[in-house]
Amino acid sequence: MRKFWSEEESKILAENYSKASKEELLLLLSGRGWPEIQAKANRIGLKRKVYPEINKRFWSKLELDTLKEKYPIMTKTELLETFSKRTLASVYAQAQRMNLRRDVGGPVWTKREEIVLKNMLEEGASEIELMCEFRNKTWPQILKKISSLKAKRSSRFRKKIYKLPTLSESFENLVA
Repeated sequence: MRKFWSEEESKILAENYSKASKEELLLLLSGRGWPEIQAKANRIGLKRKVYPEINKRFWSKLELDTLKEKYPIMTKTELLETFSKRTLASVYAQAQRMNLRRDVGGPVWTKREEIVLKNMLEEGASEIELMCEFRNKTWPQILKKISSLKAKRSSRFRKKIYKLPTLSESFENLVA
């Protein structure tokens, strides 16, 4: 059975709807469910200005300065550690609003790393061996460095990375 709203309930709703939390409204209007409260507020033209149940925090000046300074060079893990009260999506969204871009080149390569990379390529190292050696680099960063060094890759290296065996070759290897 439908329960009509009293003048007192309507007055409480009008005074508190825009500033009180959902829980506070449910306590003030005991006996009413949240959908009823929303429907009544909508009928009399009330709007909520504050949504306390939604944890929408504004970015502090310190957070914005840190993001501006370090976003281009930080890894995902470092971003999550630095902005521990934020999701990765919110960090990316704020960086986009600030027109910040990640440094696509990644970490700087040292001379020693370049020499090791050249030697490993000449020896015909596989993708896995290269990734194990350069754990702080991603595979696209390694490939980019290889192309920038114009290092000669052995045919063994090319086969391991780019040539996939055919179905018959795979079957022959299983049988053998």
